[in-house]
Amino acid sequence: MNKVFISLVVLFFGLGTILVFMAMQTNTASVFTPSELSKAAANHSIPRVRVVGKVAAEKLEYQTEPAIKLTFQIEDPEGDAHGKVAVSYNKLMPDMFAPGRSVIIDGQFRDGIVYADSLMTQCPSKYEPPSPTKTTDAPKVQSDPYNRYKPEVGTGMSEG
Repeated sequence: MNKVFISLVVLFFGLGTILVFMAMQTNTASVFTPSELSKAAANHSIPRVRVVGKVAAEKLEYQTEPAIKLTFQIEDPEGDAHGKVAVSYNKLMPDMFAPGRSVIIDGQFRDGIVYADSLMTQCPSKYEPPSPTKTTDAPKVQSDPYNRYKPEVGTGMSEG
């Protein structure tokens, strides 16, 4: 009985490992910038890709009739003009989508076009830390005539 149990555990563990490995092989996508994708595609076909770049200003088209289709080009995040790749996306355009915006695209790469399954936009960081040399005015505090927000002295649990 003990040998049968151990054999079954080893068998199920082995099958589970094989299934996980097979699932990872079919769902894993290589991550590229547009220029890297253009160079890699010249050497071999790439079934699943993830492309990181920014939306180019030219050739941006969005149609909702007769079917939803968004076509655009993405370029390298650094703005390399030689690294542009065409993208086709057949779902609703994300709210934050705009030229110059950083995007992450998952899809299939065929015939020089990325057919996107998902399109994610990255929100721009608008936070700018204050300059250390720049002085700011102190915030204005409204007075409280009833002293509601001031703790009373001598009250509390710490007295004994």
